[in-house]
Amino acid sequence: MGALAGVRAVAVNKELLGFCFNRVWRAVKREVLHMWGDGAVDYMDIDRAWMIFTSNRNGPGPFGLMDNVGLDVIWDIEMVYYNDSKDPKDHPPNALMEKIRRGNWG
Repeated sequence: MGALAGVRAVAVNKELLGFCFNRVWRAVKREVLHMWGDGAVDYMDIDRAWMIFTSNRNGPGPFGLMDNVGLDVIWDIEMVYYNDSKDPKDHPPNALMEKIRRGNWG
């Protein structure tokens, strides 16, 4: 066992941006950010639906997790993906930057 008890290595066969879990988390994060940013669903409803789906009634949901990281950090991470792909679907919604500019970092 390594220096950190309970930590396990995850084998990655080739290098890719975000490696394995972060790629999965990124896909969820991108979708919920755009659903919220496009005005389709309120962030609290997204978190509530996530908590029901995962049977984790005490949360946090995706937005709760992003709040813990900090919305400014989330923006920066999303911009790394966007700058790598140049795909407009990868650009974080402007509503996220508006929250950050208003001082709401999570």
